Amino acid sequence: CKELVDASGPKHDKPFLLGLQVRVKLEHEPLVELFFGEKICPKFFAWIVPENEEVCRVGLATHSPQPYLNKFLKKLGNPKIIEWQGGIIPLHKPLLYDKGGAYLLGDRAGHVKPTTGGGLVMGLKSAELLATSNNYEKDWEKTIGKELALHWRIKNFLDKLNDKGLDELIKAIASVKQRIEEYGDMDFPT
Repeated sequence: CKELVDASGPKHDKPFLLGLQVRVKLEHEPLVELFFGEKICPKFFAWIVPENEEVCRVGLATHSPQPYLNKFLKKLGNPKIIEWQGGIIPLHKPLLYDKGGAYLLGDRAGHVKPTTGGGLVMGLKSAELLATSNNYEKDWEKTIGKELALHWRIKNFLDKLNDKGLDELIKAIASVKQRIEEYGDMDFPT
């Protein structure tokens, strides 16, 4: 073949986090909550995402998520679990090719935001660029690569903060909350 694309999922030999999430019976305001801190979820965060008035997705990602999720659920009153979900979040610098010359896309390539663990937007944008660009590598670096590089700088900065530093950062962000909500983009931080 002229070109080969490998988008077969995360590589087990690269750094990753394990994401663990449950769908639970839990009444919650219609807003997403994020929880940070070494005792809650080291090096990443926990979340509550309402699906409707009665069901929420509760989860976190770290190197060993089960004990942290159990503690988190206990703090929420041990809501009834409807379904367990989990996955691997690649945490390595993005790649464009493998040694055999195949293009790498999505989780296989580490086209994942290390700040959120999300990879759909970057993976799909990378695939679109590969399909339409005359110079994929150069165009990828100028667009998606630039965004992921900034995500990595943010992640590295956050990883250096202890819980007190995180508290101070969250207080500082509160003063520009309205601007962030109006102009911020979690996929494209530039």
